[in-house]
Amino acid sequence: MCALLDSYVPDKINYYSLNAGDVQKNAEHACNVMKEIGIPVYVMPEDLIRSGGKVDEKTLLTQLAAAKIVLENLKARDAERLAKERVEAERLAKEKDEAERLAKEKAEAERLAREKAEAEKLAREKAEEERLAKEKAEAEAKAAAERLAREKAEAAAKAEADRLSQR
Repeated sequence: MCALLDSYVPDKINYYSLNAGDVQKNAEHACNVMKEIGIPVYVMPEDLIRSGGKVDEKTLLTQLAAAKIVLENLKARDAERLAKERVEAERLAKEKDEAERLAKEKAEAERLAREKAEAEKLAREKAEEERLAKEKAEAEAKAAAERLAREKAEAAAKAEADRLSQR
């Protein structure tokens, strides 16, 4: 029974770690595992000890038949559980991939928005520089025109003064 249980539920019983000389402990362990997973127990540890490790053939066959039913159902439930776990793992992987894709798209959109904002800022700064340069050029042209007008007026006044003085 321990070997049979080990093949179906190795997380509950390890046949190779059992002490072959300790029949009572092994039988108790097998009974506990069978009860835990829902197998009816027909071969009790104390019956094994009394009979010197011998089991009535009909009792043994009854015990094996009861174990077979539960273990096969257990195997089917485990297969179903594993299939559900695999589907869930695939769903989680898809969700993770989708989240990563969305995060990359968001990061790219944010990068493009930063680049656009920087380009707009540079365009505004360039427009401001051009406006200031134009104002400066206009102010310099106005100052030059005023200077020329003043010089012309001074030259005209000097010419008038020269003409009056020559008379």
